Amino acid sequence: MALAAAVRVPNLVATMLAAAVQEHERGLGNWPAEWDTLPEICMLAAGALDAMTGVVGALDVDPAKMRANLDVSRGQIFAEAVQMAAAPALGRDAAHALVGAVCKRAAAQGSHLRDAVREEPRLRAILDDAALATIFDPGHYLGAADTFIDRALARH
Repeated sequence: MALAAAVRVPNLVATMLAAAVQEHERGLGNWPAEWDTLPEICMLAAGALDAMTGVVGALDVDPAKMRANLDVSRGQIFAEAVQMAAAPALGRDAAHALVGAVCKRAAAQGSHLRDAVREEPRLRAILDDAALATIFDPGHYLGAADTFIDRALARH
């Protein structure tokens, strides 16, 4: 249901935007198109919300499996974070090229990206063990998730 709504709603929004163009003092030509379109958008959004409420309600969170899924990449998922940490010292383009090469080397050797970063002198000069621990800790990528969760729970 949610995916079907995601396919249909953009075209309906396009209809609403096309109807928004008005002649002098809100002419009679376009606004009737809004009458059928806006309720349909609302019904599709409500249906998608209802469907996703059922999905989220039945969600079974398995932190161990989530961690295992992250570990499958052998740290490659954190490559952008390594690059962003190195960019202030090396420059964005140089950091991008260097981290890309280190990623390829780690993949070819079947090693974890963290170990490959430790072995790269130019990155090791910039990133100490504390920085690497932060970069390779998925818990540091939750951002404001706790704040959003607390707000949602407080409303309900």
